[in-house]
Amino acid sequence: MSGRSSDDIDVEIVNLYEIDETVMHSDDALPTTSVTHNVRSPVDVVFMPSDLSSYRNRIDASVDEQRKYRQVLAGLSNKVKKYRKHTAKSVAQLNASQVSDVDTIGDIFQVMSHSPEMLRIGPDGLSANPLLSSSFTDTGFKTELPDSSTDIIIQQLRDEQLRNDKLEDLNDIYREQAEVIIRTNQNLKDELLKTQEKLMKITHEREMERCFLRQYDEKKKRAVDAQYQHMLELWVVFNRLRRQVRDLRTETESDLDRQRTEFVRCANNMEALVRQAEMKRKHVALEETKDEETMNDLLKKYEDVAVRNIKLEHELNDSNRRIAVMEDLVKKANEECDVAKDSLKKIHLIPELDEMRGRRARSVSPDGFLVYFNTIRLVRAALQEKNNKIKDYERKCNEYQDKLSERESRLSRMEELRRKSDEEFVDLKKENDKIRRDKEEVERKFRRLNERLERLDTEKNETQKAIEQLQNEILSLNINHQETLNDMFIKQQEELAERRKYFEDELEECHMDNTQRLVVLKNDLEKCRNEVEELRDQLRNAQADCIAERRRIAEKENVILEHQLALRNSRDENRDIRIANDAKDVRLVELQRRMDSLELEAKQKEDSLIEIRNEKSILIAENASLLADINALRANITENKNIMGQNEEALENATTKISEITKQLKDRDQKILLLEKTVADYELRIDLINEQILNTKVEKTMRKEELEQNAEKIIALNQEKVKLLKERSDLEDELGRMSNITVELEKKITDLEKCIENHIAQGAILNDVLEQYKLRERETSQALADSQFEITRLIEINNRIKSEHDDELKRVYNEYKETEKKFIIQKKTEMESYNDTIFALHKNKQNLEKSLTESEEKMKGLSLRYENVTFEKENLLTQLDEEKRRYEKETISLRQQLDAIKKQYVEEIAEWEKIHAEKDSSYNLEVSKMEAIIKALNDKLQQSEEVESSLRRKMVDLNLLIDREKDTVKLTQSEITKKNEEMKLELEKFDQERQMWNEKIKLKNEELMKARCNIESLQTKCLGLEKTLQFVESRLDKKTQNLSTTENELKQIEDRIASRMNEEAILKNNLAENEREKIDLKTERDKLKASLRETCTQLEEMKGNEEILRKEIAMMESKLRDEEKRAQKLSNDLKQLENENKDLEVVLSEKTSNLSTLTVLFKQSENMQKQTIEELEKEKQKNCKTEEIIAALQAENGKLACDLTNTHNVLEQKIATNQRVIDDMIGNYKAAEKGRIEAIRQKESIVDELSNLKNLLAAEDAKRMNIEQKLAESETLRKELVKKVVHFENSARKALSFTKARKLSQFRSCVLEMDGKISQDVSQSGNGSLRRSSSASPSPHVRFDLNSDAESISPESLNISSSVEITFRHLKDRIDELEQARADESTTFIRLKADRERVLDENRKYLDKIHLLERKLIELEEDKRHLESRLSSSRQMLVSQEESLRAKETERKALKTRVMSADLHVRDKEARLSSLNEQVTALKSKISAMENDHKKMEESRMMWEEERLFYESACKDAEKKVEQCWADMKSVISTKENLEERLNETEQLLSKTRQQCGELEKANREYRNMFKQGKADEGLGEDRRNQEDHAKIGDSDLLSKLSILQHEYDSCLLRLRASDLGRQSLKNDLNEARNRQKETSHRIANMQHKLEEILEEKNRLQQRLYVMEKREKDDQAIGKDIHTELEKLRAEKIVLLAENEELKRRLSRVEVEHREFDACRARLERERLALKRNIETLEVEKQRTDAAMRQITSERQALDKSLTTMEKENMELYRNCTQLQNQVVQLEKENSSHLVKESATQLRVLENKLIQAQRERQQVEQLLEQRELAYAQKIKLFESKILVLKEQLDTERKRRLEVMERTAVVQRNQLELRLYRQIRRNETSASKN
Repeated sequence: MSGRSSDDIDVEIVNLYEIDETVMHSDDALPTTSVTHNVRSPVDVVFMPSDLSSYRNRIDASVDEQRKYRQVLAGLSNKVKKYRKHTAKSVAQLNASQVSDVDTIGDIFQVMSHSPEMLRIGPDGLSANPLLSSSFTDTGFKTELPDSSTDIIIQQLRDEQLRNDKLEDLNDIYREQAEVIIRTNQNLKDELLKTQEKLMKITHEREMERCFLRQYDEKKKRAVDAQYQHMLELWVVFNRLRRQVRDLRTETESDLDRQRTEFVRCANNMEALVRQAEMKRKHVALEETKDEETMNDLLKKYEDVAVRNIKLEHELNDSNRRIAVMEDLVKKANEECDVAKDSLKKIHLIPELDEMRGRRARSVSPDGFLVYFNTIRLVRAALQEKNNKIKDYERKCNEYQDKLSERESRLSRMEELRRKSDEEFVDLKKENDKIRRDKEEVERKFRRLNERLERLDTEKNETQKAIEQLQNEILSLNINHQETLNDMFIKQQEELAERRKYFEDELEECHMDNTQRLVVLKNDLEKCRNEVEELRDQLRNAQADCIAERRRIAEKENVILEHQLALRNSRDENRDIRIANDAKDVRLVELQRRMDSLELEAKQKEDSLIEIRNEKSILIAENASLLADINALRANITENKNIMGQNEEALENATTKISEITKQLKDRDQKILLLEKTVADYELRIDLINEQILNTKVEKTMRKEELEQNAEKIIALNQEKVKLLKERSDLEDELGRMSNITVELEKKITDLEKCIENHIAQGAILNDVLEQYKLRERETSQALADSQFEITRLIEINNRIKSEHDDELKRVYNEYKETEKKFIIQKKTEMESYNDTIFALHKNKQNLEKSLTESEEKMKGLSLRYENVTFEKENLLTQLDEEKRRYEKETISLRQQLDAIKKQYVEEIAEWEKIHAEKDSSYNLEVSKMEAIIKALNDKLQQSEEVESSLRRKMVDLNLLIDREKDTVKLTQSEITKKNEEMKLELEKFDQERQMWNEKIKLKNEELMKARCNIESLQTKCLGLEKTLQFVESRLDKKTQNLSTTENELKQIEDRIASRMNEEAILKNNLAENEREKIDLKTERDKLKASLRETCTQLEEMKGNEEILRKEIAMMESKLRDEEKRAQKLSNDLKQLENENKDLEVVLSEKTSNLSTLTVLFKQSENMQKQTIEELEKEKQKNCKTEEIIAALQAENGKLACDLTNTHNVLEQKIATNQRVIDDMIGNYKAAEKGRIEAIRQKESIVDELSNLKNLLAAEDAKRMNIEQKLAESETLRKELVKKVVHFENSARKALSFTKARKLSQFRSCVLEMDGKISQDVSQSGNGSLRRSSSASPSPHVRFDLNSDAESISPESLNISSSVEITFRHLKDRIDELEQARADESTTFIRLKADRERVLDENRKYLDKIHLLERKLIELEEDKRHLESRLSSSRQMLVSQEESLRAKETERKALKTRVMSADLHVRDKEARLSSLNEQVTALKSKISAMENDHKKMEESRMMWEEERLFYESACKDAEKKVEQCWADMKSVISTKENLEERLNETEQLLSKTRQQCGELEKANREYRNMFKQGKADEGLGEDRRNQEDHAKIGDSDLLSKLSILQHEYDSCLLRLRASDLGRQSLKNDLNEARNRQKETSHRIANMQHKLEEILEEKNRLQQRLYVMEKREKDDQAIGKDIHTELEKLRAEKIVLLAENEELKRRLSRVEVEHREFDACRARLERERLALKRNIETLEVEKQRTDAAMRQITSERQALDKSLTTMEKENMELYRNCTQLQNQVVQLEKENSSHLVKESATQLRVLENKLIQAQRERQQVEQLLEQRELAYAQKIKLFESKILVLKEQLDTERKRRLEVMERTAVVQRNQLELRLYRQIRRNETSASKN
């Protein structure tokens, strides 16, 4: 047994050395955690979750290491106990064998048995026992115990003591290492706290930044509100200015109305005179014979006179102004004439006075003669002074005229400059508006580019984050790999320790050895399988990583394709921008030209205005002189004015119709432009759709390639799956066989265990075999071979032991070989399959590398193209270059990562080649995933094909529509070209006519120069014409009233037209906005498509993440299984420890000395149990957390699926709405096409009717004007001739009576009577005139021309014999002058004939056009006859209708005001809506930001909640630990009390033993004394020999007693020493317990401090959560308020829309009324035709007057002498007329060019506006549904633009009205002058005839 024990001890010591070595190895491997931890910096806050996970993993690893160290210590302590047991047994045996020989040695061994610490040898080789010193051990035993066995035992004991010292040193080292690890754990926890504090700081800083941003946003809002208030104030000021302008307009209209009333009065007076003339004509018998030639001449003259009459009517307004000034001058001249007449009378009376004096006195007195000569001298002097004054006035007039001409030229220049400046200003405004729009477009494009760049940046950031995540994952994988290797190594060490334990147990208990070995082998196999599964999971992870990398590469390729598409789009945009820039440059050049032309026109207008003003001032003065002539002409004009008024009304109606038609043409042109633009837009859309189709095709090809690749992969995977399934089936069969074999082997091993008990010597061989097996076990591929080899060896050993089982073992060996061969074959097949897979992976890698190289080449080519294309824009170049560099860096980093992954992959493959495991689950999952992906891709392909088919259908429909639209556009263009050509021809004809009229005007100007000379003769007519002024003025008042009413109606119509124009502009703006919103919707659709793609990619990434999470869950489950197995092992260990504790409790009762060690071991075991329980709880918590994470991920997946479904539904709805909108647009477009075709047809019919009406009106007006002019001329001439005949008859009678009587007295009396009558006539005429003109013409028999320079008064002229001679001389002179005038007018007549021939030629050209209208004229004549009867009733109806129209106009004005107020209200509401929409957008953005923040905070809250849960669990663990510590404290205190009790008991025992020892010493002393006395008494005698015998017997007894006592004494000393040692050990234990108590109290304080910190952090988190909840509540309240406000605004919007609809209905009613007004106008036209019939009757009467004129021609020859004065006046009038005609021509030129330019500019402006409106419409159509804010902003912009356009339109309308008025005035003046000239010519021709 001693040999056996020594061998066991040696084996155990060897095992301990091996354990020490393994522990040292583990110590070398363990510090990696601390090192890796120290390398990490706490500053990296971005990677905080990964750092926290790594810290947690390290803490868990350190805890596991501590547990392992504790297990190792427990195992060592158990082994020490076993060694102590063995030593105690050996000492007991020695004591039993050698008690009789040496008692002291037995006592020593007893002491050793009681206290094994006495056998401990120090480091110096000395024993720790004082009784057993080195000298004692060296010499005592040799001297006293010469036996060799004792020496061997002592040496063994020494060796054992040395080994025990080493083990204790190792225990101390492990304790120090455990303390170091605890410190590292504490450092890690401190670093965790620091990182958490830094996290808190960073979050606080971010919150501060967010607060600052919010404050900045609030400031921005305030500034925007202030600007909005400022805009409102400006709007109010603008409205005030508008009101002021309206007031000024009303004032000007009232002034014009007053002037018109005055004109109407004059017209009424003229009508009265005409009626009187008609009444006189009825009583006169007229002849009805007339020559055709004279009639033709008269008709031509009448046409000319009609044209001139129209011009004169225009000049009447200006001449009336001049008349007021001229009347004053005429009054002054009349006064001077009266003074001159008085003086002349006195001069004529001088000779009579002389004769009377001569009769009274024979002698002539000298006084009379003196008076006579003095008066003559005074008269001469006065006349000379007047002549001088007249000359001075003439000079001054000439000077003033020169000055005026200069000033007029200056004014004209200034007006031209002003026009130019205005035009420049308008063009600059337009350019500014265009520049603003271009700027806005550029800003939009820039925003889009910025958004794209931001997207690219976000994608880059995402890729960088993904790369960083990959890096972190790679690091985590490396760390996990290292940790798994360490765990594997530790597991192997633990397994070695456990196996050694098992082998020791097998040595102790042979029956359980083989069963435990088989269990160990099973566990090893399961572990290998688990490891293989873990490695398979790693392989799956690596494959998933490879798949993810492939996907990322595919995504990057997609990104590259997107970039290529973006480059193409950017190129197209650049081309479009260049084209737009070129067009803009062209437009700028055109606009500059227009600006220049407009500036010139503005300057010309300003100059013309200044000239006109100056002319007004001049003409006012001239009108005074021409008043008499105009009064004479008014009688002739009154008849024409009624007809002219009607004609003007008809012309105005025609002009309004023409304007409407022109507007329609413009609208049509605009529609054509819109259609062209829509065609262009459709072409662009088609291009975009083609690009989309191409992109879809490219994507389809890519997807097909991916599908093919995936199909190939699936095929390969299926093949591998089949192979693996075969391998699995084979392995399962082999495992079944192996299990059967193992069962049989177990049975055999149970049979062989009995034999193995007898052969203990062969255990060493088995241990060597086991060590070899353990070394080979590291290589998992050879595990089974090694185990089989060991089994074969065991079988051989068993065959040696027992020959009966040889056959069975051989059979088993052969079977095992066969299985081994099969396994090797399978291994080879698996290796080949793995090689194939590796080869496929290498191919995939090569393909990836090729794709990367191709992508790099593509990127290079794209960069070159991009540099070539975007050379002009450096900003984009720089950005794209930066992006390219970033992508290159990313590709380089990805290459590096790929290289690293390749290396890792090669290394892992080298390791994985050694592993044989099943891959069914991974391949099944991959196959299912690939099938799901294929299904999804097939669905996507089907969807894409459906989309392609729908798009193709749309393309076909759009192509058809485009073809139709192109055809319609071509037709419209051809029609427009035809009409343009017709218009050009008409313009050329008008230009020719204008040139002809200019030549005529020049001739007439010459005639006017002559007519100015005859102005003085017209003064005689002023007296007769002033009487007629009263009647004419009354008639004019009536006519002006009628004209005012018609003008008001025209104004109302114009206002309606303006309102219609505004409505059309608003509708156009709305259409433009709709088009814009449509474009925005398209962009948003593209964005949604991109977002769908992103979501798809995100879904794929989420799927990948789900797969990764599932794999991680599988890993966790495997870990949990391992941990459960560990827990089972620990439970088994706990059971074993419990059994051992029971054994130890039994031993404690026997051995009190081992109490301390057993209690320590028991406490350690309890701590291990608690730690295991805590670890199990932690793992359960981790499992719960993982389950929660899985549930959250599933919920998130569900949410994402719901979101995807919602987004799909929303997109489908939007697509449906877009399709509906497109269908509506197509329907509207078709309806618009139909309406346009109908409008074209109506326009053509209206144009034909208008042309016919124009021709009819021109012919009838020409006839009417000729007849009216002839009538007026005939009437005036008749009146003048009657007056002159009467006058000359009186004068002739007087002359004849004078010649018969030949008495001066009678003659003088007659003269005095004539003078008196003349004076009376003059006074009557002066009193009767309305204007109180005191002008008087000189008598015909006394003519005194003040203007003639040649005539001067001399005494010879005064010495005339008689007045008859004077009159005859005057008549002769007058006849000569008339003959000269006749010759002049004959020349003019010849010229007029030439003009007439030209006009006839022109008329012949127009006759071809007139033939077509003859039928209509016949019908119209029939209608005229029928309508004559209806004139009276129609006039009454007209009056009633005028009143109703006035009422309707008032109502319309009220409606207009209401509409304006409603518009203003709507605009204010829209402004409010826009502001609120802006606020809503801002709030939405804030809400989105808050939602993002809320999401972030929720994520952080989740993180904090997880951390809180972790901390709570840590707190619970800490509390548990504290409770455990308190329990330990209590147990320590109880043990302390027990030990104190034991100490007291031991002290009592010691005291008792000391007493006994004292008593024994006393007894020994007594006995010694007795012995000494007995020795002293030995010399006594024989007598005492008997006594000595008795003494000897007593001495022997005493010696025996002494020996006994000495032995007891020695034993007591030993007990004392043992008790002292136990006391010292108890003191040491107490000190250790106190130190432990201090440590536990310190730990409790630390844990409490940590708990307080955790509670503080918890409170902070709760406060933050409370703040966030408050913010969320506030945000929700704000959102609710905004929602309510939006609902209110929507309700208001609905109300406003209803109001707008009502207003539209009212406007429709107004349109109906307008149509009724048009019908009334048609009726008026019919009445006008009836009036034409009346004119025809007047023509018949005119023929009768012509017959009367033939009778009067004989009388005119006598009156030719009196017409000389009239001819002079005509010359002066001709001169004035020439000047006026020149001015009129200039004005016509200016106005014609200006009108043409204005019309051209307006057309161009409208075209530009339409183009802009279409662009805006395209943009608005895109933004209709989703961007109400942009809609409100655009409404504001459009309102401002509309206001500007309205202002421009108002200004242009004012200018047009002014120009039209001026042209009308000029035309009227010209017509009047022409009429006057024709009248004069007719008179001259009549006089000649």
